[in-house]
Order: sequence, then structure tokens, then C-alpha cells
Amino acid sequence: MNLPDRGPGIELVSRERISATREWIVVKAGGRDIRALVLLPDAFSADGRYPLVVALHNFDGAAEGFADLIGAERLRSRGLVVLLPQAGGVVRDWKGPGLTLLAAAMVPDGAQVNDVVVVARVLQIAGPLYGVRFDDVNILGFSQGATLALALSRRLDAERPGAVRRLFLASGSAIAPLDQTLALPGTDVVAYEPGHNFMQALADWRTAEPAERVFLQALLRLKGCEAVSHKTAGSIDRRAYTCEGGASVIHFFEAKGEHAWPGQPAKYDSWLTGRGSISALDFTDLIADAIAPASTSP
Repeated sequence: MNLPDRGPGIELVSRERISATREWIVVKAGGRDIRALVLLPDAFSADGRYPLVVALHNFDGAAEGFADLIGAERLRSRGLVVLLPQAGGVVRDWKGPGLTLLAAAMVPDGAQVNDVVVVARVLQIAGPLYGVRFDDVNILGFSQGATLALALSRRLDAERPGAVRRLFLASGSAIAPLDQTLALPGTDVVAYEPGHNFMQALADWRTAEPAERVFLQALLRLKGCEAVSHKTAGSIDRRAYTCEGGASVIHFFEAKGEHAWPGQPAKYDSWLTGRGSISALDFTDLIADAIAPASTSP
């Protein structure tokens, strides 16, 4: 199954092989070029079929740094294609209504850049290029990247219901409105919420978007979810829900958690943003286990 036709103005500009398991691609979409790092499984074959993980970095993050921060090699080594698009600008800020934190960016025809649309079109190029299984597309995001990940999932679902198999959110928000597009009936959602999340609260004030707890409650209601378990282990509070159509939601709350990727290396800890290394949750391992990729075929 394929995504919709590419449409005009979408093209692969360049493809650069760095190693046997690492490439850069540049895609023209939405009136501008966007770079993306691609991590490939061992013994990757262009004729194979692979689950895809789209990993969206935080404000002023970058593709390579984010790959290291989340330990994306662990995902790649499990047989996944990992696509890491990179926001544009000197300060890397994902752009679009309800998403932009700095000044809005414009393309030559005067329209505002909307990275929700742009990244969706990057997937249309990367999917056939890397043998993506379109029944196993997974999206993860951290902070501003989590806000983009949720908005991207809503758009893809509107284009093809059930387009996103799993959505993983860490310390992000939701672009309004909190309407039926938030239901994502064919998508399992896993969300991590830290107790100390000042940077996200500041971003929500800047964009006038709902706080994490607010949009998660709306998502549970719109997906028609019912609680099935509630467990507390150490500092982690885990609530699991089953939803209409068979999808699920898992919400992790960590009172001591900070605005960071849970389980990140200590070298990425920051007094300003957060210390992910202190988390009791390794979010990347959880993602790898949840996807549990099937064997690829040559």
C-alpha cells in the first residue's frame, strides 16, 4: 500500500551515501529543501520491506545529534529504517501554525512554511526509496518534535486512515483544535509526561496551545478509551487504555522527570532544559520493543 501521489513540486534533490547504514537525502517540498538523515538496517536491500520510524527532533535540535541522543542505532539494528528530518534555519525551528516558536518563515511565493505538510511529503519520497512497509509506519518526537509528530500523524491519518501504526510522544503538546482528527483510530499512542516540564509550558504559552495533560485527556475521549491498568513502579506511573477499534494508549508520568528524552546519555543533560539520564524509563528500548519488527524479505 502506498501513500497518495506525490503531487507537483515534490522531488528528490540529492542522495548521499555516508556508510553502508547511513545516508543523507534532500527533498524539495512545500517550496523549500529539507535534509533528512536515514539510518538503514544491516544488510539493507532495496528490494526488502522494512518498518519505518520517523524521528522528529526538538527545537534547535539536529538530525545527527538527535540520532545520538535517542540512541537511534538501537532502532536501526533491530531491522528498522529510521528517518530523521531536520528543521531549517540557523536556529532549527519547526515551522507552521501553532508550531513555530520564532519568526514565521516564508517560501518564495509568499506562503508560510508548514513543516507538517513538508515532512509528510518527505515520507512520500523516502517510503518507496527505502522499501518502507506502509502498514508499519511509526512516528516519534521530543518536545517541539513531539508537537510536530502528533500534527503529522493527524494529517497522514486524514489522507489515509490508519496511516500511522504507532505514535511515541515525549514532553510535547498538541496543535489546536482538539477535534475528531485527534482520535487517530488506527494508531497506538505512547506518551511520556515529566513532572518538571517548564520548557514545554513556556512553548505552550508562546504558541497558545494546550498543555500536555489537557490534550491527552481530549485524545483519550476522542479515541473512545477505557482504562485497563494503572501501575506505579519506582518513579514511573503507568496508565494503560484500550480504545475503540482496538488501538491502545499508554501514558507514563514521572514526577521527578524533566524536559528531556527519557533515558538519554548524561552528556545531553542540561540544567536549562532537563536531565533525561535520571529517568527510570528508557524510551528508546520501549519503542524498539513495541515495534517488534517482522523479518525483512529480500
